[in-house]
Amino acid sequence: AVGRTLSLIAKFRIIVFHHCFTRLKERLTLICKANPWLAGRLVKNKKVHKNILLAMPQPLAKEDIDALICNDEHGALSGISTQTPYEVICDEVLKSKMVVGPGYKLVGKDLRCSKFSLVKLSQGQVALIVSITHTVADGMLQLLSPCTVAYNMT
Repeated sequence: AVGRTLSLIAKFRIIVFHHCFTRLKERLTLICKANPWLAGRLVKNKKVHKNILLAMPQPLAKEDIDALICNDEHGALSGISTQTPYEVICDEVLKSKMVVGPGYKLVGKDLRCSKFSLVKLSQGQVALIVSITHTVADGMLQLLSPCTVAYNMT
């Protein structure tokens, strides 16, 4: 486990990074339309419920998708490859802006509960890094409960 954040690193080879980035946005849009909680924010609204709520965008907008995508503009992970030990990858990812962080730091802020990052690696490789706050990952069963209250962001 990576601290209080669950991160999945999927590595794949591709030559054209821009095509990969465009494809990520397209797929993420389709996935978030079916699973709007991925674009959600953690909020408190005592009028609706006493606990922290997951506010989901209604309807999902382009800006919501853009807020989920994080780029490694400074090349922080450029020295990483498929041969790099997992522990080293985790250390480098945690130092970057690609991790959402613990849920309590997200509450009431315009920060999403998940991030998706495409990173150029060495040897022409690209990594997809998915980071979801532990609060949401553990809360998935609660979201499926018939007693859960959904809170509209608008």
